[in-house]
Amino acid sequence: MQALRKYLTEAYPFGDRANSPYKAWLSEVRRQLGHPLNTPKVDPESKQPDMFNPQ
Repeated sequence: MQALRKYLTEAYPFGDRANSPYKAWLSEVRRQLGHPLNTPKVDPESKQPDMFNPQ
């Protein structure tokens, strides 16, 4: 995990690490690495269907 994070840090595709592009990139890196704050919160006991994910 540490090596992957280092690789992603070195692969930053934009110029300066500031403002919106950098924040969006950091957010996507966290999401791809499975950061607990970015994981969807799903209640397995809920019987209510998800209207955006029909099964």
